[in-house]
Amino acid sequence: MPEINHPGERRLAIIEVHNNILIAMMEKGFERKIRTIRGLPQGAVFITSNFDNLTQTAHFVFYHPSFPIVAEGNVIPQIRWEIDNA
Repeated sequence: MPEINHPGERRLAIIEVHNNILIAMMEKGFERKIRTIRGLPQGAVFITSNFDNLTQTAHFVFYHPSFPIVAEGNVIPQIRWEIDNA
């Protein structure tokens, strides 16, 4: 993880995106068609991602000073996000 936080602090959150949404974005395009109406705070830094084959969900982990500190080994909290098919 990049050294972007204070020693001992892991201020992280996860955004989950189901496979169906990602496929729809690739098939139909998403420029000007999908707008995030609630999501990451400005200045959030992308840390890592992975894909869970069991749930068919992508997980994107971000750092931001406003996120709660997550102790090593604890579950990283999710960010609830919403999109508008504009």
